[in-house]
Amino acid sequence: MSEVFEGVVSQRASNRAKTFAESEGLQVRQEDLDGGIVIYRTETRENLHFSDVTDRLAIRIGEDVGVAVVVRYDSRIGHRSSVVYRVGQPAEHYGPDEELFVPLDDEGEPQTDVKPIPASKLDPDEEYETSVNAIELGLRAIGALPWETLRRFIASR
Repeated sequence: MSEVFEGVVSQRASNRAKTFAESEGLQVRQEDLDGGIVIYRTETRENLHFSDVTDRLAIRIGEDVGVAVVVRYDSRIGHRSSVVYRVGQPAEHYGPDEELFVPLDDEGEPQTDVKPIPASKLDPDEEYETSVNAIELGLRAIGALPWETLRRFIASR
């Protein structure tokens, strides 16, 4: 089954986030996960299209609590991205070019004894697996919940 997710993650809850989202016509829900607050769009997978309104929501949350990250994930097309907002300003963007990879060994398993490689350094004759994805980079940048926790949450919706 495909998974589509767009939301904002922060370390603390924002007082204005839900009111702002609703005033902009976003259907959102807020969840307190281990290590962070997630405010996410609740439209069905078929109806969810990424929106810059979510970025404006992150700006509001960043103004309230200092830092927030917009997370976008679409398993149908392999899309993963995140944008970090610090005090209401976009500070970092993570997409496919920032992801890190590790080569696969002869059995097709990720090598564990190597340093992850940026996309720009990949050898076209080697096979790789993503080691640190764009969403994980954004979550790490704000010190929020681990990617695995958010990934399980996305899959459970």
